[in-house]
Amino acid sequence: MRAFIQLKRNTGAPDAVILAWILAVMAASAMRIARVRAPGWNAETLALFLIAGSEPGTGKLPVYEHLIPPFRDYDKASHSVYQELLMEQEADMEAWIARKSGLKKLLRDLTSSPHLEDAKKADEVEKLLKELVRRKPKQVRSRRLLKNRISVVQALKALNGGQEAMLLATEEGAKLLNGVIAEDVDLVNQLFDGTEIVYERNYLDLVITAPLVCLCLGIQPGRLSALLKKYALDASVSGFLARFLVAVDRDEGEEPELDYEPAWGDVDTLNALVSKLLRIPDDVGDGALFEPKVLEFDLEASTEFKRIKRALKDLRQENGPWHGIKAFARKAIKIIARLAAIFTIFKDDQSTHISKETLNDAALVVEWYLHQAKDVIVNESQRVAIRHLYEKLKDFYRDERRQGHNAAWISKTYIQRHAHMKVDVLDPLLGIMAKHGMLREDTRNSSRAQYVVLTEKYF
Repeated sequence: MRAFIQLKRNTGAPDAVILAWILAVMAASAMRIARVRAPGWNAETLALFLIAGSEPGTGKLPVYEHLIPPFRDYDKASHSVYQELLMEQEADMEAWIARKSGLKKLLRDLTSSPHLEDAKKADEVEKLLKELVRRKPKQVRSRRLLKNRISVVQALKALNGGQEAMLLATEEGAKLLNGVIAEDVDLVNQLFDGTEIVYERNYLDLVITAPLVCLCLGIQPGRLSALLKKYALDASVSGFLARFLVAVDRDEGEEPELDYEPAWGDVDTLNALVSKLLRIPDDVGDGALFEPKVLEFDLEASTEFKRIKRALKDLRQENGPWHGIKAFARKAIKIIARLAAIFTIFKDDQSTHISKETLNDAALVVEWYLHQAKDVIVNESQRVAIRHLYEKLKDFYRDERRQGHNAAWISKTYIQRHAHMKVDVLDPLLGIMAKHGMLREDTRNSSRAQYVVLTEKYF
């Protein structure tokens, strides 16, 4: 929280952008060392997918530049270690080839000799040669790489190369929704779930057993709205979009007025914690893989988790606040569990249990994101529909005025036909317009309004 406040004060970036970046770096580092097991579940990855919508020039880049250094350092260190291992492998290979060639030459010389003792030596040399062929030179195991600024296309290429890549993707939101949602949505869903991926492309079969992926996508609000409208069916049917924590800041970021050199102490503290988690080795002992620990809920948290799960189910019923974003509400409980585990690790990276307090902190964050998703998914589509309806009503009003008719009075049947809307879609929109004084519904001749009267000053 202190790091959030400091970034806000020093950059003026939108809240949605700062929060998305902080959660992304926390998740990408925590999921290397831990999984979470909620009541009744198997152990889950801590991966998060986030979309932060904001206009250009609102401060996305300064936030990125202050939170990404630990990942850049990890990349450099990993690359350096990998290069050293490759050099060792190359030297080992050269020594292996030289020894193999020497033994072959010695074997040829000895087998061409008529002496008995040379024949015995030849048997020993042949035995050594067979052992040498069986024991290949050591191979450098592909390291798990963190890529800190990567496009979705590059991410899929990394998977195509068989890497178990951990990804932070920025400023590629439009490309992701425009491309992957149509072509590789199932693959991206598997990345979120951390399940085994069998990937077939260009006649190449790959199995990636433990993909660790965190996505944080920046996108302009207008582009997001257009893409959601275009891909709404794919997004809802596949469950793809519901895996994201979506937040859009519709106001421009405020340029901070600084008359001093800003301090970054709290951001540095957060980065130090991230760096500490990233230093967990990939290998432990004699080539053994590092095994992540599994965090579980303590007794109070388990009870609270079940209560939240029931509440979310109730809240997505027909009259509940999350009915319009049911898919998001279904996925929310899984994301709450992941966030609770991430928060636990950042409080104490030695913890093995999640407390009720931390679980409720995570639930509050996800609740905020659900409100944001409702605004983006439901309210934005409603705003588009109202604009469409308003234009149709305005055209009718002006046409009727030109013909000298009573332009303000219009039947709902006519509106339905010309706006191409069913009554169950039209009625709520007319209700919103009535609430804002743009029209009133005429119920004089029926208990249910059959006509509307337009407020002329708006048309």
